[in-house]
Amino acid sequence: MAVLFLSLLTCTASGYDIDASMLPMEINETVVSLYGNEFTLTGDWTGSATDHFAVMIVAPDVIFDGGGHLLGVTLADDSIEEYAQNAIQVTASNVTIRNLHVHSWDHGVTLDNAGDGIIESGTFTSQLKSGIGIHLCSGVVIQNTVIDSPLQNGVWVGNSHSIQIHDSWIHDTSTGISVQNVTNSDISGNTITDDETGMVIVSTLSLIHI
Repeated sequence: MAVLFLSLLTCTASGYDIDASMLPMEINETVVSLYGNEFTLTGDWTGSATDHFAVMIVAPDVIFDGGGHLLGVTLADDSIEEYAQNAIQVTASNVTIRNLHVHSWDHGVTLDNAGDGIIESGTFTSQLKSGIGIHLCSGVVIQNTVIDSPLQNGVWVGNSHSIQIHDSWIHDTSTGISVQNVTNSDISGNTITDDETGMVIVSTLSLIHI
């Protein structure tokens, strides 16, 4: 796993710029204590078949700005879920992911057991599984996002509550938005086109404003 070096982190008025050569990297509480909680990517990066993520965020209250840059990958031959290659993995609360272009990978962004996160103004293309995957989360907002041509789902949400999916465009996938065991959530203002199935809702009570 990459170790953050001072020479490759540049202080700016809004936080720290990350040189793409530092990927893959983990943003944990030690990194936040040293550099603050706002990070901006400064270049494109393509991972290899042995890279399971580009950025893993395990510290709360982090803002990760992709700066409009591309995260790509060479996919491994295996497709076992525990070995999935996910561009951004989040397991902490109140994390914002924005202005990012993700191409390929198994999943573009995954949030697992996290609360109050935001994914916004991103572009996700040609994921093998889902553009965005959310599991065991609450208070997550997805907005102003483009998801084009993932193989399985544009957005998948499972065992979560108080999820908002707004003003996003999902195109050419098996299922545009799939929700399972999700409550008290809002899915509105989205454009879902050329998908085999627009939405799938399974075992969901007191759901959703659509």
